[in-house]
Amino acid sequence: FFKATDLDAYESYEAAYHRLLLDMADYQKDAILLAGEGLENIDTIFVDGGFNKNELYMKLLQNNFPSKKVEAYDINQGTA
Repeated sequence: FFKATDLDAYESYEAAYHRLLLDMADYQKDAILLAGEGLENIDTIFVDGGFNKNELYMKLLQNNFPSKKVEAYDINQGTA
């Protein structure tokens, strides 16, 4: 799934950071689709954890699921 990335291939920190977020959103899409039996019946995807505060990541994830609502969700110990 994951592969090493040559950071020297990017002109700037910002370009590398955007690539990282694009890749993460794509990996998350793949994971949701693998786990998403019955996904057609789900209207909203809730994102818990630190990345739900990352506006760019949330927009990229929304772009991966244009027919769904992608919303930030905060719950204590949500990943436990």
